[in-house]
Order: sequence, then structure tokens, then C-alpha cells
Amino acid sequence: MLDADWVFAGVHSQPLSTTLCTFYKNIREQDLTGDSYIWLGLIVVITIFLATTIRVVKENERFAVNRMGRFIGFRGPGLVLKMMSHDDWVRISSGDRGEVVAFGLAKFKGIDLPVEAQEPVRIGDFIRITGFSENKVLAVRDTNQTRTIACEKCGHPNIVT
Repeated sequence: MLDADWVFAGVHSQPLSTTLCTFYKNIREQDLTGDSYIWLGLIVVITIFLATTIRVVKENERFAVNRMGRFIGFRGPGLVLKMMSHDDWVRISSGDRGEVVAFGLAKFKGIDLPVEAQEPVRIGDFIRITGFSENKVLAVRDTNQTRTIACEKCGHPNIVT
């Protein structure tokens, strides 16, 4: 493939650099032709695609990725490409509270994640995230084990210890 020759939409017209320069000149002069509209549309589509797929994950956060209800893994920290797919992406961070539902498994923000508890915990205990390992959440037992249950009649909160 030649360095400056590109084929766009099956039409070989000019080198890419010449086409982009012409596009920029036409925009400045507001004399848009058919090719200019194609380039403008392409730039808009690429900008929208990048704006919806690039996510920034902080150092103390991860994206937990579930595919069809099954935990796949963590994504982050740093720049993450969140592609449009059937995956559920849930942002979790250090300090989030969850509940142990099975040995080595806890529910955080509605999804089940593998957990490595740093102290003994029982099923039903609340835990807090302290960090992340390769594919597990590092957690400790939460000191506040109270639960809030809504009243069935009126919905007011009841605290159960």
C-alpha cells in the first residue's frame, strides 16, 4: 500500500492528506461538497463512538464485568474501552459495602463477586472492600452489622441489629 494513497468508500480520488486539507479549506470557506459531508459525518460518528466507549477508572475503583449473570473479571484502573455488548459493567470502589452470600462470594451493588476475606466471616455478614487482587475483591468484616428493613404496610425503615 502506498504511503499517501488511500481508498475511501471504494472511490480512489486523491491522497488522504490532500483530501483532509481540502475538507478543512471547504469548511473555512463554507463551501461543502458531497465528499466534505462524508468526512464531516465520519468525524461526528468517530467522536460519538469514542465519547461513549472510553471510560476513566480511578486507582481505587474497578469495573466488574458480568456476562449473562456470570462474573468475567475486573477492568481498570486507567483508561478502559467499554465496548457496546451484552456485558453488565458495574463500577465498584474501595469502601463499598456488600453482603456475604456464600463461601468466597459476596453481593455488591446487585452482582455476585468472588471475595477473599481478610478475617473470618459468616454468610449474611456485611463486608467492606479494602482492595482488589487479580480476580477477587479483598474485604474485611464491616463493624456496622445493622440492617434496614422497610415496613410492609407503610414503607418506613426499621433498623434490625
